[in-house]
Amino acid sequence: MTVADLATRADVARLFGRAAFGATGADQDAWQGKPYADMVDSLFPPGPPGTVGRTPFRDEAARVTLEQQKNDIGMAQRWWLDRMRTTPYPLEERLTLFWHDHFATAYTGQPDVGMMIIQNETLRKHALGSFRDLANAMLVDPAMLIWLNGIANHVNGVNENLAREFLELFTLGVVPQVYTETDIRQAAKVLTGWTVNTVTRLATFTPARHDNSVKTVLGKQLGGNAAAAPTEYQRLTDIVLAHDDGITSSRFLAYKLVQEFGYPVPLGEVATDPLVQDVAWAIRAGGDWDLRRGVRTMLLHPKWRYADPAADHLLVRSPVELCVHGAKVLGIEIPFVNTLQSQLVNAATGRAGQAPFVPPSVGGWPHGLGWLSQTTTLGRYDLMNQLFLAYRNQQRHQYAKPPASADLAAWAWWMGLSGFSTSTTLRLREYLANPGTTVELDKQASLFILVGTSPDWQVM
Repeated sequence: MTVADLATRADVARLFGRAAFGATGADQDAWQGKPYADMVDSLFPPGPPGTVGRTPFRDEAARVTLEQQKNDIGMAQRWWLDRMRTTPYPLEERLTLFWHDHFATAYTGQPDVGMMIIQNETLRKHALGSFRDLANAMLVDPAMLIWLNGIANHVNGVNENLAREFLELFTLGVVPQVYTETDIRQAAKVLTGWTVNTVTRLATFTPARHDNSVKTVLGKQLGGNAAAAPTEYQRLTDIVLAHDDGITSSRFLAYKLVQEFGYPVPLGEVATDPLVQDVAWAIRAGGDWDLRRGVRTMLLHPKWRYADPAADHLLVRSPVELCVHGAKVLGIEIPFVNTLQSQLVNAATGRAGQAPFVPPSVGGWPHGLGWLSQTTTLGRYDLMNQLFLAYRNQQRHQYAKPPASADLAAWAWWMGLSGFSTSTTLRLREYLANPGTTVELDKQASLFILVGTSPDWQVM
């Protein structure tokens, strides 16, 4: 084993910062100098929820309760933020957030909170499994069927929304666009017949609402068999994923993963970017559509591990990532019960630009520099402030104290970084040299906010 095989502090900071809601000082101590591949593998759960040997999540009862909720979206948001903070499998939860963005569905009253929580668990179940299974699950997911008008899609009134987004946003993309408007209309006919019981929150196939004609999508025929109609949507998924031997769809998925976890890829370079190509191959190899293999390939890849800032191979982290990382560093809870501090932290995350369960459109949230505007940048300062206020108000004597304000090396370690850049170090020293700042806890609060809004912490 060579030195290059061992994790550096920069490796720990980047891996956890991009794929596990941020590192802590304890993570740095645990993995610095250990095999990098072992660190990557440690983030993968033994299997999806329900697998024997998994560490149970501490607040699973709350999720079950929330599945019966109608309209308290704030409670659901706080529950998920704290789950991200405390889960024993942060990579799985980070992928759940990614798929929530990819299959962007928003709480609107209908779908209600319970449906959003049910979808959330479905995303978690398939987050590192088979994309084929995930795509099939989303086509008949109750929240998705309501959100994209799938329940209005029937033989006498075809609604194309779900079919269009399935091809454009969920599976094939538009570069290159391999499907036509006719393919969309034919796919919409495949998806006719599904309704949702808003009381039981279950999707049901109604044969009388289904178009039993033979359809042609991407040059392949399906349908025409009433007995197989309830599973016709699965045949649609198979046709879409198999198109062009799976190259188009796997490349689109790999592109989305690299955009989310690695670096911006110009659309004109999707077909040639080496990381995208290797992740795409890993996903489609053998026809498995194995997301676990694709994600592992990405995280172990030299192009991902050794990010090149000169090539713009860094990403601005999302508000949810910053919120969860800050709460992990401080050791504070974001209880789903209605407390003032949890409300303020949740609201600040939304003002910074990202409210879980309420993406702005079917296209999801922005990425990279799209996260930053004058308003959302101020929101990021406010978010860090609200997190430290929560620390001050949650019996802080129970938690590990922040480092002494003068010890900048300890502050970098405590916040899960490999160190501070020269410019950030200078700004922090300028603040500490200000004679008007004397109270130590105030200094620590200000350092937390300044580090938390610095490029070192926000861009990885």
